[in-house]
Amino acid sequence: HALEAGWFLLQYAAERGDEQIQTTAIQKFVELPYESGWDKAHGGLFYFLDVDGHCPTQLEWSMKLWWPHSEALIALLMAYSQSRKAELLQSFFRVYEYTFSHFPDPAG
Repeated sequence: HALEAGWFLLQYAAERGDEQIQTTAIQKFVELPYESGWDKAHGGLFYFLDVDGHCPTQLEWSMKLWWPHSEALIALLMAYSQSRKAELLQSFFRVYEYTFSHFPDPAG
């Protein structure tokens, strides 16, 4: 839920013009969770990792579900739109490619 919280904080920071909250949201709630949660071997975001990057006892920790990827897309694009950091846009496209290649919508 860190990426989701990041997008909420970015919205809050934008509404108030608070650059300190914006910076914290991007660094601590978007970049850090993305970097630690991305599966470097197989792609996609892990469903759950603890703060140390270890697998908790939850059985579903290694699952890759559509909704965390959707949250990541929103958070990364919002962070890019506010910061213009090229790395955030690259991360957005990385998550985008994974999301739409692994979670297709047959009706869409």
